[in-house]
Amino acid sequence: MVGKTLKNYSVSLIYILHLLVCFLSSHWSLEVISIPSIGLKLLTVLVYLPFLFVVLLKIFIDIKNNTLFKSVNILFYSFCVYYSIVSVIRYLTHNEVKESVYFFVVIAGALAFALAAPEIKQFRNNKCLVNNLMICSAAASFFRIFILITITKVFRFSPINAIVFACCFLLIIPFYANGLSVEEKNQKAINVVLLTLSVVFVLLSGSRASFFLLLFVIFVIAVYMIIKERRSLILFFASLLCSLLLVAALFACNIQDVRKNVVREVWFLNSFVKLEETVNGEDPANDTENDIEELINQQNEQIDRSDSGRKELMQAGLNELKKNPLFGTGDVLYEQQMNETYTATQSSHNFVIESLVAFGIIGTLLLAALILNIFVKAFKAIDWKNRFYLLVVLFVYLAFSFIQPLFFNTIIAYNVALICSALCLFQNKLNE
Repeated sequence: MVGKTLKNYSVSLIYILHLLVCFLSSHWSLEVISIPSIGLKLLTVLVYLPFLFVVLLKIFIDIKNNTLFKSVNILFYSFCVYYSIVSVIRYLTHNEVKESVYFFVVIAGALAFALAAPEIKQFRNNKCLVNNLMICSAAASFFRIFILITITKVFRFSPINAIVFACCFLLIIPFYANGLSVEEKNQKAINVVLLTLSVVFVLLSGSRASFFLLLFVIFVIAVYMIIKERRSLILFFASLLCSLLLVAALFACNIQDVRKNVVREVWFLNSFVKLEETVNGEDPANDTENDIEELINQQNEQIDRSDSGRKELMQAGLNELKKNPLFGTGDVLYEQQMNETYTATQSSHNFVIESLVAFGIIGTLLLAALILNIFVKAFKAIDWKNRFYLLVVLFVYLAFSFIQPLFFNTIIAYNVALICSALCLFQNKLNE
């Protein structure tokens, strides 16, 4: 019985362990906790091991089921073989290999999971994968709360970037909105709670892109519910109201970086409401208003630095691509001076540029054909209601792929794989 339970919930258990490993291997841990070099190497292996394991599992499943030559599998293995050949050539010619290997393992693992999940016995019961997805989301929520009230209180920065969590929660919001129509009351209540927390964490991320994508997701889901799912509309708006009340309470209490993050997202309000002016034209007497005005000035400076830094990274990627556009160079990480004392190594923050540099035009076309094939098959396998939510997830993913290094962060990649797989299996039988 215990073995069967562990097997059914292996995905969420691995995800929780993966969060802990990413926490320990973060820059925060390297600065705060003294970890020996052998420990860092072990953590690196553990970060990428789940993705490599899934690739091997897919190969085993395809051999067992004699499905190696299905069209989507031909694309998948062609991409893997192509990259392997390119990597060997790069190694023999003393070019960069390691950086693109990490990138490849994460992408291949995420796509392999999306392809293999429907073939795994316990996941053919879509409720099993849905439950795993809920556990993963709950774990991420509690982990984010733990970081917010403990670590950031002492060290003022998070070991895992809040934008990483924002991306994960944004991708999962359509799924929970879809789940508001289920008949089972307990599952519906869980969906409401997790939807509320997801919106809160996106609002507290301090990411302008996440904020505007959240507004878009809320708008299109609300319009869809008004047209097709009116019975879910009240719960959806109730969840959003609870989210806003929680954020407002945190803002009023000035908890951690809540004010800074909210002001960063809604900085444009300063164009309409000047904090240095009151209704009567008198000088401001409220310290809170002065604090917020100072925050707006600080955030405007930070936004300018962020925009210029992202442009520099994208340009570095394009310059690298020019060296070998057909096959790529594999050199996907670049140094960026963050301040006088800290230099960060980052990718170009653009999935297309990252893929072109890592795999070249040939490999990127294979990868694009594979991803398109997976989504087309998923689109055909589900009903129109779930197609809508799948399209919303796809839009959020594509939007983030142009401004964030999605597959360079294994936490996001894990969520992308899990959500896509769940949506592929989330069919009409959920309400039965």
